[in-house]
Amino acid sequence: MSHSSATITALAAFENGRRADGNALIFDAQIYLGDGKPPLLAALRYFNKELRVLNDIGFFLIIARVAKIELGVHIALQPATGVLENDYDLVGDVVILIPLPDDFNIAYHPYIDIC
Repeated sequence: MSHSSATITALAAFENGRRADGNALIFDAQIYLGDGKPPLLAALRYFNKELRVLNDIGFFLIIARVAKIELGVHIALQPATGVLENDYDLVGDVVILIPLPDDFNIAYHPYIDIC
């Protein structure tokens, strides 16, 4: 059995923030993939140890460890958004979260490292 890991570095638009367990938050992150292509939709968990106050919608530079999507995994869905578990392209844990100004151009491709 082989083991691998993946990390994504990207500029992302975060929305639909919700509490998970403890100080963890889960966000829907939209990641630009190119002109005319739909954005990648990710459910990303962020352990908010500094108890940062985050806006409902924000732009961030992220580095996240990608996890395997398992159907039935609880990702604290918000029914009002209309997003279902199988709508996500990836799930993961945020390692670094750097806020960007609201007028920042996030039209840059992500970098994904798989090893």
